[in-house]
Amino acid sequence: YPDFEVIVVNMGSTDETDVLLKGLNQKYPHLYHTYVPAEAEDVNGKKLALTLGIKAAK
Repeated sequence: YPDFEVIVVNMGSTDETDVLLKGLNQKYPHLYHTYVPAEAEDVNGKKLALTLGIKAAK
């Protein structure tokens, strides 16, 4: 399956998830990551994270 994506939506993690994902993205070009803006985390976070992930899909 050459045409696939892995999409990770980071929602306010306080560890080094973003740094880890950036490093993995260099090794795995099918990996895409985005994040939920801090000001939007209180707005039904899971629903927003899913929506952002779907919109990020190509």
